[in-house]
Amino acid sequence: EDYRNAAKAYGMALTEQSASISHGDLFFQQVVSEISAGSLDRAMAMLNDENGVALINPRDRWSGEWNLVKALQWDGRTAAAYDRVEQFVDQSHLEIDLRLRFLWLRARLSLDAGDADRTPELTDAIDSFLLALPEGAIDEETRTAVASNNQLLRAEAAFSRGDTDYGTATLDQLKIDYPGSKAAIFSYIIKARFLSNDNRTVEAQQELIELADGFPDSEYAPMALYE
Repeated sequence: EDYRNAAKAYGMALTEQSASISHGDLFFQQVVSEISAGSLDRAMAMLNDENGVALINPRDRWSGEWNLVKALQWDGRTAAAYDRVEQFVDQSHLEIDLRLRFLWLRARLSLDAGDADRTPELTDAIDSFLLALPEGAIDEETRTAVASNNQLLRAEAAFSRGDTDYGTATLDQLKIDYPGSKAAIFSYIIKARFLSNDNRTVEAQQELIELADGFPDSEYAPMALYE
């Protein structure tokens, strides 16, 4: 209810035409408040209104879109989120970090939306984008996080398509390319879940034990022990 009240307040402030307050900031805060209140269709309509979004700067526009897409996903509307990302991901004027976020989210949503056959193409697009970036365009921590998670997603998609050998080989290569990364550690859980779904329970348990024993301080160790 607080978020709904905030959205109304921002909307009322926008009608006052005050020169002392940025209308773009008010519009953006109204959009975020609508999303936080669960009024996703209303937020979507606001972001579809070119007269409204013309008030805000490009970064706020894409931040609003990012928040909306993630909210749609959490609300179980993965297909709608996937469609939304498709509308914006190839916009040439996106800042590099936001473009990279949308590229990653599109690939992730392709798998979540049941389009695993397309996921390899989209993960390849991320790798190509990273390779084409000039030196210093993004920090190395971000580059490593995206590249390693991209490899993990590629393996998940392979398991989803039933390509066990490729999925396993990709996870093994991930551990070599990015040892100790969050993606490499989480890969034990991904493989264990696949093995469990394939009724290979003992092998699945072994993967989880390896994670817990090998990375006891990882945030994923308690999850591995629980599973």
